[in-house]
Amino acid sequence: MMSREADSREPGSPWRLNSVASRIVVTTTLLSLGALALVLTVSYFLLHEMITNAVDSSLEKSFRDVAASVTVDDSGKVSIHEPVAETTQTEYWVFSKPSPSQPTLHVVGSSLNMPLPPVAVSLRTTTTPKRVDGDEFAYLGGPVVKNDNRAVATLVVAERLRPYETSRNSLLIGLALAGLVATVGAALVSRWTVRRTLRPVGQMAKAAEEWSDQSIYTRFEVDGSSDEFVALGRTLNRLMDRVTNALHNEQRLTSEVAHELKTPLTVIRAEAELSMLEARDPQVHQRLERIIEQIQTMTHSITALVQIARDQDQQDTATVDEAVASVVDSFAPPDGIHLTPNVVAGGGLLVPRDSLTRSLSPLVDNALKYAKSSVEVQVRTHDGRLLVSVLDDGPGTDGDPFESPTGLGLPLSQRIASAMGGQVSLTQASDPTEITIDIPIGELPTGV
Repeated sequence: MMSREADSREPGSPWRLNSVASRIVVTTTLLSLGALALVLTVSYFLLHEMITNAVDSSLEKSFRDVAASVTVDDSGKVSIHEPVAETTQTEYWVFSKPSPSQPTLHVVGSSLNMPLPPVAVSLRTTTTPKRVDGDEFAYLGGPVVKNDNRAVATLVVAERLRPYETSRNSLLIGLALAGLVATVGAALVSRWTVRRTLRPVGQMAKAAEEWSDQSIYTRFEVDGSSDEFVALGRTLNRLMDRVTNALHNEQRLTSEVAHELKTPLTVIRAEAELSMLEARDPQVHQRLERIIEQIQTMTHSITALVQIARDQDQQDTATVDEAVASVVDSFAPPDGIHLTPNVVAGGGLLVPRDSLTRSLSPLVDNALKYAKSSVEVQVRTHDGRLLVSVLDDGPGTDGDPFESPTGLGLPLSQRIASAMGGQVSLTQASDPTEITIDIPIGELPTGV
């Protein structure tokens, strides 16, 4: 789906953080990161539970193995059957119970792989199985009970936690890295998918931006598919058809009204001119002159209305300095007032000749009415825009001159400029008074 004018060009818009596409991608990325964090959290607790169960099982097995190697002779002396005890990989300590020959608890056997830790010392008097976690080891202490159900010693076994924690951390780091890679991949795929999906929207926006009074027949090309963007294109095409019909109706009505007004105005002017030939009273002659001047003004306004009704691309083009010079030459300033053009920049730009002269003439005419000594028509460019300003040294204005009920001149100037894609505005109220026609250079005819 694309505009006939835009052909198959990509929208080419930069990746902006405030665009719909970027918001979708950012949302997808954040959701992926949130899911990753949730997975890592759940995995951590699951792995912690698994490690705890594995350590408990290892401690219980080691406790049973070492306890089975503890023996008591007839004198009550506790000893360890070393070959059996050495089969276990767990650290252990065996404390004898008090007896007449051994009144205090002391170590009668250990794995000898490490010094006696304080946690093991604290467990030497326990009478029931008890599990305690230390910094690097998990400990399980309890009594060693023989066949007569008599506790003959206390056994403490210890399991190193570092191998379990290392395995857990390695697994979590692997999951995190895999999740980050998946998140980045999802973000890239999402970005590609969103940009590809929204590409028709960019093309439609570009075509709609280019659509104006000069290209009212632009339409979106739609295929036979039934996706949402094709439906949007069809809807916009129907809307643009209605807008085009409304513009045509307005242009036709404006043209018909203007032509209807020309005939009576021509008759009135002819009658006024004949009356001037017959008039002998100077006051009557002066009044007839004013009538003819007003008729001439109305004729110019009607011509401007007809011009508005015409398509801009059917007009002849001229350079800005040529159009400005023709407007300046068409006026005969009153005595003591100087009318001068001042082309600073942009004089070689092409413009619709009639549109610019019709828009500029009322501004010059208005300035000549109020100027004290000078009126200047200045041409310049700024930030990709053509600026044609009319400056006068008159008393200035307190309100909006385009809303004053003084005739059709200034409102028509504004409307003609709007038809060219620009606007007319009061840029300075006094010292000097300045009214500017502002037209984007991109709206000017091809070849600029």
